[in-house]
Amino acid sequence: MKTSWKKNKKFWTAALAVVVSISCLLGLWTVVYAHEQSLTEAPTSDKAVQTQVEVNVKYIFEDEKVYKEEKIKAEKGQLLDSGDLPMLPDNMKFIDEFLFYEVKGDGNDE
Repeated sequence: MKTSWKKNKKFWTAALAVVVSISCLLGLWTVVYAHEQSLTEAPTSDKAVQTQVEVNVKYIFEDEKVYKEEKIKAEKGQLLDSGDLPMLPDNMKFIDEFLFYEVKGDGNDE
């Protein structure tokens, strides 16, 4: 009876080794296949897209003289409101109601 148990033990050890080997190979094949598939589905582009631009902000008196001029950085399509602009002194105010400005990023943002 001991000899049959030893033979049985060797058989189950070999069977377990075969099952583990097959599962490792299948797992490796699945990872490689998934990696190859993701490379073919998502091509990358090496073209850089500039999204941040400089906006020229000018404070002009009523008589058309430039009081102050600054450049601020903003993203294309961003809406700038008065909180995004440099502060005015307390004794100055806007003559027009300034609500917002949408940054175009075409080089003409002022």
